[in-house]
Amino acid sequence: MKKYFHKLPFYITMACIFVPIIQMILGYNLNRHILVLSSCLFLFSLKIPKLRTETLFIIISIFGFILYGILKNRGFAYSANSAPLIFGLIFFIYFKSRIIPSEIFYAGFVSRIYKILLLFMVVEFVIANYDPWILDNVFHAGGYIVFGSKLSIFIGFPLWGNNSLYLGPQIYSMVAVSGIMWFFPYNRSKYNYNNIKWFYLSLLLFILGFSFTSIVMFLTWLLLTFLYFLEARKRLLNLSFPMILFSLIISIIFFSANPQAEIIQAMRPELVIKSRFDQYIFVFTEIIIAFMKLPLNYQFFGIPSVGSITDYTWSFEFGYFIRLMKLGLLFNLFIIGLNVLALINVFIHKNKHTQMTKVNLIILTMWHLSMIHYMPAAKTGPAQLFGLHIALFLFFSHFTIKNNSLNRSFFRLKNKIIPQV
Repeated sequence: MKKYFHKLPFYITMACIFVPIIQMILGYNLNRHILVLSSCLFLFSLKIPKLRTETLFIIISIFGFILYGILKNRGFAYSANSAPLIFGLIFFIYFKSRIIPSEIFYAGFVSRIYKILLLFMVVEFVIANYDPWILDNVFHAGGYIVFGSKLSIFIGFPLWGNNSLYLGPQIYSMVAVSGIMWFFPYNRSKYNYNNIKWFYLSLLLFILGFSFTSIVMFLTWLLLTFLYFLEARKRLLNLSFPMILFSLIISIIFFSANPQAEIIQAMRPELVIKSRFDQYIFVFTEIIIAFMKLPLNYQFFGIPSVGSITDYTWSFEFGYFIRLMKLGLLFNLFIIGLNVLALINVFIHKNKHTQMTKVNLIILTMWHLSMIHYMPAAKTGPAQLFGLHIALFLFFSHFTIKNNSLNRSFFRLKNKIIPQV
């Protein structure tokens, strides 16, 4: 079994594609059990790979936050909210147990995971637009929601949105954007053109069922790709202009529409909500103001377990501020800081890093960014996919490609050689 350890992250992530449906059938959340199982499997290995100081610091810090949460009677709130990072660290250790000197090996497994997700999204789209209640009757208990695609507002024809195998209206569009980012031809000389159809399929599914969270992810991806991949700028510009125009038109139509603000005006009758733009501005700023009014110790360490967020705010639209209220500034700034430092470091040394380093960094950043609104990225299934990209970034950032020409994708370690098993 030992020789398969470096493949376990892919198998676990692939299996977790179907876990939301399994959880619905069982009526039981398996996320914690998957986390424990993923950790315990490594105990069967006779070799624990050496870790760099910064990796050990992250692991010790996460354990520190988890222990603090337990001592403060918050249970495993910190581990639940940092599940993608924890899975990323576990997967990274698995990858280091046996080093395969080929980018193609790792990319192939990730591509299979996305292909499974995308194919099921196509099947779901066909079924949902034949009769949207078929899937709702089967999967409603697991979180499946029947809702109209926002594209319907633009084309004037009813289209039903998707949930994906991860079950949830927001996660579908996030997976579609992630597929775009993964299958995009960053470098023509090394690109597998068998994947171009998957890029266009991801793009089509994104257009058919986008959310505004996914639009923010997509536009930010365009910016980061422009900064990190000089060789891809021309291809990126060909994609950017029509998609930015599409996003702008859709946003204007959506945000200028009549608001759905009955609850807001019932609670705050003095407010004048004329459009959805006014509605979104209010619900996003309300929680910020509520957070700023908290006592200083609540801001830094989160609201105590005896309290509730609803005691201080009723708005749950700004997902990251919910995390701030629950877990405090220290924990969240630690997570944000790790991401920002990685972006800065790779940008400064972008010519020394492999394509896999940069692509996985951008994708994990976009999954992190998605949590600004809702937080399906921390749920079972998406958390493992998010964690896989974290692990691949950590793994590839430890290496440079020999001769800097990326020929044959043979690795050498930056600081020292880790013997292969």
